[in-house]
Amino acid sequence: MTSFLLGRRTPGRASRPAPQSTEPDSLQLDWEFGDLLPADTISLRPIRGDEDRRFQPEPAVHDQSGTSAPVNGSTTPFANVFTGPQALLRLRTLTAALDSALDDWWSESELPPVALLRDGLLALEAGHELDEGHRTMLLRAAFSYRKGVLTALRHQTDDERTAFVLKEALLDVWSPLPPTLLWRLQQEDPASCGWVAPLIQELEDELLVTSGVQQELAARAYAVLTNKSSSGVGPRSGRLGLVLRPLLPQNGGRGGGGYWSPGRLLIMILLAAILAGGFLWRSRLSTATLVPIPGGDYPLASHADSGVRVVALTPFAIDRTEVTNANYRQCVNTGHCPQPSAVASTTRTDYATNPVYDDYPVVNVPWAAAVQFCDWLDKRLPTAEEWEAAAGFSPIAQRSYRYPWGDLYQVQLANVHEAQIGDTQPVGSYRPYGDSPAGLADMAGNVAEWTASPAPGNPNAYLIKGGSFLDGATGVQVNTVVSASQEDTEPWLGFRCAVDLPP
Repeated sequence: MTSFLLGRRTPGRASRPAPQSTEPDSLQLDWEFGDLLPADTISLRPIRGDEDRRFQPEPAVHDQSGTSAPVNGSTTPFANVFTGPQALLRLRTLTAALDSALDDWWSESELPPVALLRDGLLALEAGHELDEGHRTMLLRAAFSYRKGVLTALRHQTDDERTAFVLKEALLDVWSPLPPTLLWRLQQEDPASCGWVAPLIQELEDELLVTSGVQQELAARAYAVLTNKSSSGVGPRSGRLGLVLRPLLPQNGGRGGGGYWSPGRLLIMILLAAILAGGFLWRSRLSTATLVPIPGGDYPLASHADSGVRVVALTPFAIDRTEVTNANYRQCVNTGHCPQPSAVASTTRTDYATNPVYDDYPVVNVPWAAAVQFCDWLDKRLPTAEEWEAAAGFSPIAQRSYRYPWGDLYQVQLANVHEAQIGDTQPVGSYRPYGDSPAGLADMAGNVAEWTASPAPGNPNAYLIKGGSFLDGATGVQVNTVVSASQEDTEPWLGFRCAVDLPP
């Protein structure tokens, strides 16, 4: 189960909208914009192929009455507020409003108003890019207001993040997303094949640790995703809104009975355990998914003053999360990597060997061992400049943020000194709120990270970035510069890998 935002109020509770109908046929899944915006409209059609998640504007066709009609036959027109000569100005205004709404969400758990949800979706439909944090907030608002859900889903790029927000909406005891709507989303979202598997894993975890209403909500959603009705129309109705299929076959067992023999049942249980173990292993590996960063000139914050320095970078990709104990142990077992210099972390005596900590970042490894691990995967350590671009640069604002999530220091968005945890947390614990604009986790706090950049004036030292659970506001800023001797092994120092991409 994903863990993040320790000590935080449940998202969305501070400004709960008025109760909405939960009948799926009454929901505006693709959202009728026509009654909210001017009549001067354009229509949008999907671009097939490599850009299947994008939309591009088409000129409206005028019928004999002189009114505009969408050329793709849709009855839902889209206003051209984000096309034409004023588009960039409106986009800048929208981006500023979304940044402010994100601050309100982080500090007060307030969702953006419906009008801002509408404008954000219109900008995406017009082909403009928004930061990962903006898209996630719009998706959460769409679920809460029950408006624009499919439109918001179409523009998500991180399946694990989408699954987490979906789980949040499904388990919201105040106004849970109906399982029947979940089934419709699975059928109607072309990208549902990407978020279904991680959502199932999230729900399985919740079934193990929750109770009461939330466990019942998780069971309903889990049944929708794993037990489709034979008619193909949707989930079957029952006392709880769903009928769970029996775990054992009702017909067709040995001798035509209703149950498998104990021996066969034991085999199936063992097989299920093996499959579950394989799924968990794949889940751990997926946490290190590479995030591509395009090449170009990046305006990064100056180290010496409040100015800006421009750095030219070639295309590369970087791990979404820090390398974990489980990842590093695999390299050790092949003989390619040395053991960590110590088994213990700051507060845990068996940190490097206990499987309980498999999803925590590896620590106590020198610079050379980090290089060896990345080399084992045909990767490398990122340079300090690459790390900064991935950690703080916003392609929408065209500048680097002070922290991965923005310019305000938010102690609930990272494992930092003020959180008083005093040791590492599982990688990705603060997703998606603490992510960088590019979608990278833990770029502030948790563990500091080795880079490939030598320290100025010291050939035996290298720059480290990001700060750790020991650092406060200054230490975890994106542009903070710290160095360490290449032989240093610390319980607060880890790494992540990068790889070159073709230009």
